[in-house]
Amino acid sequence: MNREKIKLRQKKLKNLLAKRKIESFLVSDLINIRYLTGFNCSFGYVYYAGGELYFFSDSRYTAEARAKSAAGHVIQVKANDVFDEICGTAKHHGASTIMFEKANLRFEEYEALKRSAKGIDLTPGGGLVQELRIIKDSEELVSIRKASRIMDA
Repeated sequence: MNREKIKLRQKKLKNLLAKRKIESFLVSDLINIRYLTGFNCSFGYVYYAGGELYFFSDSRYTAEARAKSAAGHVIQVKANDVFDEICGTAKHHGASTIMFEKANLRFEEYEALKRSAKGIDLTPGGGLVQELRIIKDSEELVSIRKASRIMDA
């Protein structure tokens, strides 16, 4: 996936968040993370605030993510500190609320986020990236057709 298409997806998300007056948004679904960054991993979060997109991950992925992903900022974190770093970024941008993907954030993750979010309201939400993913671009349609032909063979 080329960076221009990924950047277009990010812009669509930023526009959707602005339209819905969502000041910051935490993405925890790994499929949504790949959709927004072009990077595939088993641990990571995307956070949007102040018009900026951040990708938080551990040392296994940061070097590759910096080289291959279309994330605006790649932040290396320890797994235990990820929500402290995300909330620190929220405070840096003056965010008073973080909307998170309620269908994808495990309860233990929510509890850790809540401990880190002193002075920041947490709002369950989500489905925003899925709204964008419903509409396929030409490259995705080609891939779907190719996969269909393979399955039909």
